[in-house]
Order: sequence, then C-alpha cells, then structure tokens
Amino acid sequence: MFGETPLVRIDTQQQLQWMVDTIGKAPVLGIDTEADSMHHYQEKVCLIQISDLTTDYIVDPLLVTDLSALAPIFADPNIVKIFHDCYFDVVSLRRDHGFTFQNLFDSMLGAQFAGMEAFGLASVIRTLFGHEIDKQYQRHDWAERPLLPQHLDYARGDTHFLAAIREYLIDKLTGLGRLHMLEEECTYLCSKTWSGRAKDPAAFMGIKGAKQLDEDGRRVLRALAEWREEEARRLDRPVFKTVPDDVLMQLAERRPESAAAVAGLLRPGSSLVRRWSVDFVKAITAGLADERDLPDEAAPRRPRAERSPDDIRVRDQEKLMVALKEWRSRVTRAQRLPPICVVSNGQFQEIARRAPTDLAALAGLGEMRKWQIEAWGAQILEVVASVDVKRGGGEPEGETAEGEGAGRRRRRGPRGAGV
Repeated sequence: MFGETPLVRIDTQQQLQWMVDTIGKAPVLGIDTEADSMHHYQEKVCLIQISDLTTDYIVDPLLVTDLSALAPIFADPNIVKIFHDCYFDVVSLRRDHGFTFQNLFDSMLGAQFAGMEAFGLASVIRTLFGHEIDKQYQRHDWAERPLLPQHLDYARGDTHFLAAIREYLIDKLTGLGRLHMLEEECTYLCSKTWSGRAKDPAAFMGIKGAKQLDEDGRRVLRALAEWREEEARRLDRPVFKTVPDDVLMQLAERRPESAAAVAGLLRPGSSLVRRWSVDFVKAITAGLADERDLPDEAAPRRPRAERSPDDIRVRDQEKLMVALKEWRSRVTRAQRLPPICVVSNGQFQEIARRAPTDLAALAGLGEMRKWQIEAWGAQILEVVASVDVKRGGGEPEGETAEGEGAGRRRRRGPRGAGV
C-alpha cells in the first residue's frame, strides 16, 4: 500500500533535528498524532506522524521529550500542514508542546465542503485510491511500548495519502468556488487552544437515571461522582474505566451502609467490591451529610451566554431558530449544498439571541465567517426581519434561557438555589 516509500522512526534528539532540516524544505507535509485518551485520565500526544512527498516519519514524543525543533515547521507560513480533522491535533500539540500554527489544510473539512458523503479518512482514501485502511488500532494505547510493525503501518497510513488528497480537494473546491471557504476555516483553526477538563458541579446529573432519584439519591450520586473523578485522576485512568455509571446509580438508589451490603448489592466477587466497597460507603455517608445546594434542574445545563438588555426574549429566539433552520433546509435542498457550506446551529443560536439588523452587526457575532456574510448575510437578515421579535429585559416571569417550561418547573418548587 505504501509502495517504495521509506518509513523513518525518530527516537533521538539528533534524529529529530535531521528530520526537521529535511522536511523544512518541503512545500507540504501530512501530519497526524496519536494520543492515549482511551487509557489515561489526562491524555497526551504519544506519536507524531509526518509525511513529505518522499518519506513517512514517525516521531516518538515519549523518547524525544524536547520537540521544540518542530516549532518553526508548524509556525512556517510557507509550509502547508495537512491534517485530517485537525482540531484535536492542534489543541493537543499546543497544550503539550506550546506550538503555534500557520497555513493549515484540514482535509476532512475539505471533503465536507466538496460534498463527499463519507468524509472520514478511511472513506476518503477508499473513494480516491481504492485502498482499505485497517482501523483496528483506533483504540490502541499509544503510550505502550514497544511499537510493533502493525502499529507503525497503521500510524503512517494516517499521513501517507494526505498530500494527494489535498491536490484532489483543491481541484474540486476550486471548480465549486468553495476553496476560499475552506481556507478561512483553516485560518480560524490555527488559533484554537485547549480549554481543559471542564469542572461542572452539575455534571453528575447527566448520568442516565439521575433525574429520577430523590434528593438524598442525588446528593449521594454527586458524592460518588466526585470520588470517582479523584480516583480516576489518582490512578491515571479514564473516568468511564474506573466505575461505570450504572454502578454509581445502583449505589445512589440503594445507599448501602456497609461493605457487606455493597457486596450484596453488586456481584460479590467483582473487583469493584474488593477494591472500593469501603470507599463507596464513605462516599455515600458523605453525600447524605452534604448540605450544599443541589442543581435546581434535573440535568446539567450549558453555560449561559451573558445576557444583554438588547437580547431577544427567549420565546422569540425559539421562533427565530425555527425560521433560520427552515431557511437553511430550503437552501441546501435547492442548491444541493452540504450544510457546512451554510451556517451552523451554534451560529444560528447567536443570531437568534441578538437578531442583527444589518451586515455589520451580523459580522460582529464572533463565530461568523467572511464567506458566510458574503454568501448568506443578506438572506439571513431577511429571515430575521420576517419574524416579529421583542428585545430588552421584559421577559415574562419565570421565562429563562432554557424556555418557559423550565420556569414553570422552578415555580413548582426548586430543590435548591443551584450551583
């Protein structure tokens, strides 16, 4: 599949510098990373794959710990860095190694803008080249060593074809008049940063079944979820691989008072009972004694954007969202466009919140792109103008950013002041 293309492993600082001197002369580079997020609490970059037009390279960051020699490559505006779905790669490399980026080309976004129905890397390679990529190592722990030949072949396959894919996409998008759209998206992606692990005190309410628990059950579930988070951190293990959600729910519902009772509730010989039955009881006891306010909703909410006196009232935002989505559906059907070539739901939400009345106001809504304003700005303003909306702080009593139903739920009797 890789023909005569050589594979070079980079395991030392000297090899890294030699590779940088070599690829620094290349006009385009295919790049990918492999991380260990399925196997560790805090993921890290475990491999960096790089392909120029003649050679595939695999850099081992667990052996070459100082990767600063790569910084000029990623920041060089004269070298195209091709990734397939680059967001995670960019934010991970920035987080782990402080790299900055210029001149990115995201081939997954390019495939979407080109209207390809299947735009995963394996699908694109199959469509364009007829090669089948074996994805059996998608969930491999890339922190494990040694790297076997099959691991290396899998890893190099993610960059080997990227330069050729880019050539196809440039030709396709140029013909469709959409290349500038992709270029603006890629410029935007250059600035993305790692946001860190969100600490939402209401996140435990996202566990399936949590909204059916009584108040004591929710307090216990919160304590168990907080214990699990810290235990996962201590063990360097993903949260979902520490204690399953359904086990936490059983404990929160039944609230056993002893290790023996835990063993009677769960499978007696299970590793969970042997390892954590005492910890479970401690967390249950702590949860029952925890007087912190519980969330006043039966599910965690996304952080609300800061309200402004000029915001549209919530019931009118909902009407605007419906109208905007209907407009997008008409556009994509009539022009046979993929939805990515129009406007996203997240952008619609901001438009519905502010109801801009001119192009300058629309362009000032942070996430809007220049190409979207040029292609769709006038039509979006027409849709906004067609919906009767009211601005200002005159929200009906109980109406919130979650809708009128949420307000009615709170008036029936909140269980706490929120967190």
